[in-house]
Amino acid sequence: MVFSHEVRTFQACGSDKLYWISDQTGKIKDVYSQLTKDQKSYTPIFVEIQAEDQGKSNDGFSAKYESVYHVTNLLEAKLVTENDCH
Repeated sequence: MVFSHEVRTFQACGSDKLYWISDQTGKIKDVYSQLTKDQKSYTPIFVEIQAEDQGKSNDGFSAKYESVYHVTNLLEAKLVTENDCH
């Protein structure tokens, strides 16, 4: 997941598709900022989420992505390691 000013994306392990994230938890921005504070901009993090697929958007930044995910629960968040997504 990347979560910044104009980018809020999620890519599932093993997939090449990117999804726009709508944070219904109100926690992702703070968690992402805390994890990436010493990293370069747009550093991806590994997350486990529960989300509802809202379908393709026709508006704004989210229209460029496969679909919009409303994240309802952030189960895990950490910097990506070589052991993630295997």
